[in-house]
Amino acid sequence: MLRWSQKCRKMRALVIAPYEGSKVLEAASILAHVCIEALEKEAFEVDSLEGRDARRKNLPKNKKYDLILFCGHGKERALIGSDGRAIFDDDNIDYANGSVFIAIACESGNWLALSAASRGAKAYFGFRYLVSLPQSTESHAYLSDFVRTLSVPLLSLLEGYTIHQAWESFQTLCREYAAEYENNRYDNFAEVMAAWMRHNANSATYQGAPNATLGEETFVIKGYEI
Repeated sequence: MLRWSQKCRKMRALVIAPYEGSKVLEAASILAHVCIEALEKEAFEVDSLEGRDARRKNLPKNKKYDLILFCGHGKERALIGSDGRAIFDDDNIDYANGSVFIAIACESGNWLALSAASRGAKAYFGFRYLVSLPQSTESHAYLSDFVRTLSVPLLSLLEGYTIHQAWESFQTLCREYAAEYENNRYDNFAEVMAAWMRHNANSATYQGAPNATLGEETFVIKGYEI
């Protein structure tokens, strides 16, 4: 398994999670905290903008990040901050220059992903259409399953996968859950949830270098450094 180790410098990540009290953004906030925990476990230096702080004027200045993760509302040409305005759009997407950008948000995998890649982002993982993030039912913890799938792009990168492999891993897990729901039929929502899982898998996309990774300094394969 590919794993990176930090020998030259500490890796840095910025996690952004606007929260306005809606069920969707509450779930996105849960996802963000799962990802923050994973990053800190891998010794990343993590900055976060959450809730009302998640707006453009609060983006850290004069800092470069290996990873930027956004969990919230999106549009084709913008990611939306807590003030209802764009925290990222064409005017400032070069903020991600040199970074891998993961946007768990609707529609930004279209224009904004291309814009980010063309202006220096190593890669941009996003979604072309709406992102489905449901609530759980009494019969099954659907929310936990969806949060797990949406954390896979980051977790895969932390395991040393390329952005292309991370995209494939996300799609695979979504389709596995869809098949599980159809086979087990936990409740009357199972077929809908299966369709939503497949929708997320088909909506996921990325722009940038297919072989982009985190932690270029040192890679370890089966204990040997290269």
